[in-house]
Amino acid sequence: MIKLLFASDGTALQDEIGHYIISRDAIANPELILDLWGRTLHTILYILPAQFGLDGARLASVGLAALTVIVSIGSQGNWLSPASSYPSYCYFSPGSRLLPSWL
Repeated sequence: MIKLLFASDGTALQDEIGHYIISRDAIANPELILDLWGRTLHTILYILPAQFGLDGARLASVGLAALTVIVSIGSQGNWLSPASSYPSYCYFSPGSRLLPSWL
C-alpha cells in the first residue's frame, strides 16, 4: 500500500481532493471543521496530516486503515484464529475499492 501511495499521481475521485482541501484549509478557517461537505470527523482526523500535503493525508489513510484492522482483529479476542485474518484481507486487498464506503 505504501508503494501505491507514492506511485499514484492523482486521486480516483474529485471528492477525495475536496475533502483534502477542506482539511488542509481548516487550520486557517476553523469554520470548515463544521462544513457539511467535509464531514466533521473526517476533517478533524485529517487536519494535521493534510498540512504535509496530499502524500501526508494518504499516509494517514494507510495508518487509519491499519489501525482499523488491528482493532477489528483485537475485538475478536483470538489473534491467531483464521477468522482474525479476514479484516486484513478485506481492507488491504486490491479490490477494496469495490467495497461499500461504510466498511
